[in-house]
Amino acid sequence: MIKNIVHFFIIPFFLGVIGGFSAIIFRWLIKIFTMFNEKLNIFQSNYFYLISIPVIFLLSDWLIKKLKISSENVTLDLIAKKVILLKGKFSKIKGFLVLFLTSLSIGFGIPVGREGPIAKLGGLLSEIFLEKLKIEKINFPIYLGAGIASAIAATFNAPVAGAILGLEIIIGKINSYIIIPLIISIVTATFISREFIGNFAAFIVPHLSWNEEYVFFIPFEALFISVLCLIVIEGLEYLRVLKVKNRHYWHKYIVILGLFAGVIISLVPESAGIGYEHITTILNDNSYSVSYIFIILAAKIIGLILSIGSGLFGGIMSPSIFIGSFGGYWFGSVFDFLGIDPRVFAVVGAASMLAGITKTPLRSSVIITELTHSYQLVLPILVASSLTVFLISLIKRDTFFKRSLLQKGIDIENKEIYKFLKNCNLEKYLVKIPAIKEKFSVYRASLLIKKNKFNILAVVDDNGKLIGLITLTDIRKSFLLNKKHLEIKDIMTKNPFVIKTNSSLEDIIRAIGLIENRFVPYTDEKGNYLGFIDLRSLVKDLSITYNSFYLK
Repeated sequence: MIKNIVHFFIIPFFLGVIGGFSAIIFRWLIKIFTMFNEKLNIFQSNYFYLISIPVIFLLSDWLIKKLKISSENVTLDLIAKKVILLKGKFSKIKGFLVLFLTSLSIGFGIPVGREGPIAKLGGLLSEIFLEKLKIEKINFPIYLGAGIASAIAATFNAPVAGAILGLEIIIGKINSYIIIPLIISIVTATFISREFIGNFAAFIVPHLSWNEEYVFFIPFEALFISVLCLIVIEGLEYLRVLKVKNRHYWHKYIVILGLFAGVIISLVPESAGIGYEHITTILNDNSYSVSYIFIILAAKIIGLILSIGSGLFGGIMSPSIFIGSFGGYWFGSVFDFLGIDPRVFAVVGAASMLAGITKTPLRSSVIITELTHSYQLVLPILVASSLTVFLISLIKRDTFFKRSLLQKGIDIENKEIYKFLKNCNLEKYLVKIPAIKEKFSVYRASLLIKKNKFNILAVVDDNGKLIGLITLTDIRKSFLLNKKHLEIKDIMTKNPFVIKTNSSLEDIIRAIGLIENRFVPYTDEKGNYLGFIDLRSLVKDLSITYNSFYLK
C-alpha cells in the first residue's frame, strides 16, 4: 500500500514541483537577459542586433568547444532517445549550458524556442532527484518522462499536450501504472507555474468561427505549409553539412552567419525572439500589410535556419508556431476576396507547421488547441496537421515507424542501421515452421504447436500458397468458447502481412515497427510459403552489430 502511494503520488508530486520550478527558472533567466539586452542597447536601436547577435553566435561556439561538449542541438526527439535507450544519463554540464545559452539567445532576440532546453532541464533535474532516491531502474523511464512532460506542460501552460508528450517518451505503453504518476506530476507543475507566472494563453486569440466552405482550402494550406517545413528542414541540413566540412575554422563562418542574422532581424525586428506578441497582433487588430506579413515570414525562416543551423542551442517549436501562424495568415489573405477569415488559417497553419517539423500531428494539434483555446477548430487542425506530416514524409521518404522502432532500441536515423537493414540477408533469419491446411481441426493445430514449440503456424492452400495464420492465442480463445472442434479456417487470420523475397526496405521496417509477434511469414513473389522471419533475432543482431543503444 505504502509502495503504491509513493509510486502514484509522492514521487510524481515532487517531479511536478521540479518541472514547475524548472519552467519558472527558465522564464526568469529569459527576463534577466532581456533586461540586460535593453540596458546595453542604450540607443534603443534595432541596429544593435548587428553587434549583439554575432557576439552571441561566437560566444556559444566558443563555450561549446571550451567545455568539450557535443554541439548537437537538444530536441524532443533526442530527449526521447535518451529516456528510451539510455534511461537518462543526461550530461549535467551540457544541460546547464543549454539553459544558459538558450536563455541568453532568446533574451537578445535570437529566434529560437524553449521546448528542447526546458525538456533537457526537467529531465536532468528529475534524474538527479531520482538518483538520490535510488529508484528502481524499471521505473526510471516512467519518472523521467513525467519530469520532462511536467516541465513542458508548465512552460507552455498546456497540460494535455504535456501528457501526450510523456506517453510518447515512456516506452510507448499506456496503462494506469504510467498514466497516474504522469498526471500527478503534470498537474502539480502546471499549478505551480500558474501560481508564479500566471494562467494565460501564449497569445490572445478571439473566438474564430469555422465555415464548412473552408474545407476545400485545407489541403492546399497543408501543401503550402509543407513547402515551408521543407525549406526549414533542408536549410538546417545544408548548414549541418557545411559545419561538418568546415569544422576546423567554423568560428569564421559563425561570425558571418551571425552578422547575416543580425542584419535580417534589425531590418525586420518582428522576427526577433519568440514573437508571440506579433501572432496576437495578426489574430486581433492586424496592422501589417499582406506583403509585410510575407516579409516577416521569410525573415523568421532565415533567422531560424541561421541560428539553429550555426550550432546555437534552442528549441524549434516556438519558431515553428510563429512561421505557421504567419504563413497560414498569408495563405488565407491570398483568398481574402472569397470572404474567408485568414485568422482561421493562421491557427490551423501554426499546428500544421509544428506537426511538419516535429512529425507529431496529434501532439501538435493538442498543443495549438490548448494554447489558443480554439477547440472549435480542432477538426481542421487535425486534418491539416496529418496531411502536412504525410506530405513531408512522402517527399522526404521518411519512415512512419521511427517512434515504434525507437521503442525497440532501433534508431532508424542512424545511417549504419539503415544500411544494415538495406543490405540484410533475410534468409539468415528464416525459420522453417511446418504449415497446415485450413481444414485442420483447432485441436490438431494445438498439438502441432505443442510439438514444434512455436506459438504460430502458417495456413496454406493445396498449392502451398499462404492464405492465413493461426496463433496460440487464437486457439486459446476457441477453447475458452468451447469451440475446439472448429476448423482452422474459422479462426485463422486471413490475408496476413507478409515479407516476400522481393519486399522493399520499407516493408521490412514496417514489420519490425508494427508487428509484436516474434515471427512474420515469408513467401516468394507468387505468395508460396517459405517459412517465418525471426524478427527477434534480426533486431538482436542489429542492436549488437551497430550498438544502437549508444548516444552521444
